[in-house]
Amino acid sequence: MNNKRVALLLMLFTILGFSLFIYAYNHYKLQWQEKEMERHAIVIEEDYWALDIQGPVKYLTLVSERESYANISIFGLNGEEFLSINGPALIGLDLILFDMGLIPQTHMNFDINHNNETIGHLSAEYLNKNIYIYFFVFIFCVLLYFVIYLFFKTIQSKHLLEKRVKMRTIELEDEIEERIKVESELKDARNYISNIIDSMPSILIGVDSSGKVTQWNKTAELITTITPLEARGKNVEDVLPHMIGRTEYIWSSIKSREIKQEQKISQKFNGNMQYFDITVYPLIKDGVEGAVIRIDDVTSKVRMEEMMIQSEKMLSVGGLAAGMAHEINNPLGGMMQTAHVMENRLGKNLKMPANVKAAEEAGTTMEIISHFMESRGIPRMINSINESGKRVAEIIENMLTFSRKSDGQSATISMEILIEKTLELAYSDYDLKKQYDFKLVAIVKDFEKDLPEVPCESAKIQQVLLNILRNGAQAMQGTYTKNPTFSITTRNDAKRRMVCIYIKDNGPGMTEATRKRVFEPFFTTKEVGVGTGLGLSVSYFIITENHGGEMEAESHPGEGARFIIRLPYRN
Repeated sequence: MNNKRVALLLMLFTILGFSLFIYAYNHYKLQWQEKEMERHAIVIEEDYWALDIQGPVKYLTLVSERESYANISIFGLNGEEFLSINGPALIGLDLILFDMGLIPQTHMNFDINHNNETIGHLSAEYLNKNIYIYFFVFIFCVLLYFVIYLFFKTIQSKHLLEKRVKMRTIELEDEIEERIKVESELKDARNYISNIIDSMPSILIGVDSSGKVTQWNKTAELITTITPLEARGKNVEDVLPHMIGRTEYIWSSIKSREIKQEQKISQKFNGNMQYFDITVYPLIKDGVEGAVIRIDDVTSKVRMEEMMIQSEKMLSVGGLAAGMAHEINNPLGGMMQTAHVMENRLGKNLKMPANVKAAEEAGTTMEIISHFMESRGIPRMINSINESGKRVAEIIENMLTFSRKSDGQSATISMEILIEKTLELAYSDYDLKKQYDFKLVAIVKDFEKDLPEVPCESAKIQQVLLNILRNGAQAMQGTYTKNPTFSITTRNDAKRRMVCIYIKDNGPGMTEATRKRVFEPFFTTKEVGVGTGLGLSVSYFIITENHGGEMEAESHPGEGARFIIRLPYRN
C-alpha cells in the first residue's frame, strides 16, 4: 500500500473517527446538558413555588455565565413569562464562529415540578461550543495555544466561581438565619395565641365535622381533668358532659354555616345545679369543615338575675302589703277589742254587777246564761276569735316588714354563736298540730374558725334561720325522710368580705319551678290554712333589704335543698 493510499486510508479513518467522535461527544454533551437543566429546575422549584424572584435570578445568572446559555427563562403553565436571564454576550472568536454557524444554538425545555405537580417550565437556549474540541482533536498543534489559553481561563473562571459560590453560601446562611428567625417568630405567635386561648375563662374546643376533638384549651382541661393529648381524636360527647346529645346540633351548625347558641342550660355537677351558655361557631373558610364550641359558666349570672327579679318582686309587693296591712289593721283592732270585751264580760267577770242587773231585767239569772253559753260553746268560740285575731296580727306584721326598713339596733355578733342559739330555739319547737319534732333531725356542723363578726340584728337573723330550719324539718318529716339531717356550714368569702352560711337538708327537694318562686310573697306548697307563704319571703327581705346581703336557694327533686345566706361584715 503506497503512501497515498495509506494517507487516504488514514484520512478516511481519521475523518470517520472524527465524525464518530463528533457524533458521540455531541450526544453525550446534550445528555449531560439535559441533566443539568433538570437539576436547575429542581433547584429553583421551591423559590418559584413561593414566587420569590430573588433566588432564581441569582442562581440562573450564575448558571448562564458558567454553562454557556444565551438565555434562560421561566414560564408559567399558561405561557406567561416569570423570569428571563440573558447569558454573557458572545465576543471574539465565539462571535465569529457563531456567525459562521459553527456554534449552534440548541433550545431546551424542562418542567418545574412541586409535590409531583407541574407548576411551570424552564426554557433555555444552549450554545454548543464543541467546535473547540473538534479543532483540538483535528489539529492538536494549532489548537494548543487555545488549549493553554482555555486552561488559564478555566482556572480564572474557577476562582471566580468559588468566589461567587462563597458569596452565595454567605447569602444562603443569611437566608437560613432569616428563616430560623421567621420560624421562631411563628412559634412565638402560636404560643401567644395558645396562651390567649388558654387564658380565657370559657371552655374552647375545636371539633371536626364528625364531632371529633381537634383543639382543647386549658379551661376545658381544668374542668374535665382531661389533657389535650387525651382529648384529641375522641368524640366530644365522651370527654365533655356538657355536649352529651348535641352532636347533631354541631353538625347542623356546620351544615347551615350559622352560629348556634343555647342559653342557660341547666346541668348538675358535684351535687350543685349549674347553668351554661353553649355557642357553636362553624368553620367556613379554606374548605375546612368543623366548628369551635364555646361554653361559658353563667351560674353566677343566672343567680344574680333571679335575685334581681326577686328583689323587684319584693319592692313591688312592699307598697301593696303596707296598704293592705293598714286597711286590715283598723277593722282587726275593732274586732279584737270587741272579742276581748266579750271574753271579759262573759268569762272572767261573769257576775259583775252590770251583768247581774241586765239578767234580772231580762227575767233570768247569770247562772242560766252561763249554763247556756257553756252548752253552746260560746267561750270556746270567743277564745278561737282571739287566737285567729292574733294570727292575723302576726301576718300583718310580716306584711309590714316589706314596706319599711328595720329601725332595730345592730350589733356585731359571731355567726357561730347566733346559729347555736337558733338551734336551741328550734329544739324547743314542737307542734302537735304540725306534727313535727325538730329533736328528731340530726345536725352536722362545719364552722370555719376565726370567722369575722357580722353587724346585724340578731333577732331578725334568728328569725331567718328558724324559718329555714322549720320549713326543712317539716318537709323532711312530712315526706318521712329516712335519717333527716341538716348540714350547717359557715365560710368566709374574704374577696367579697362576706360571711356565708350554707344550710342543707336531705329532704324531698324542690322542682326548678318551685325553687324560682320560693321567695315570692304568699307562695306556698302547703295546704290551705297551713302556710301563709310569707316565711321565706320575709326572710329574703330581712337579708337583702335590711342587711344588704344575699340569699338564694339550690335544689333538685329527691336530693334535698340548700339555702345560702351571705352577710357583709363591713358596711
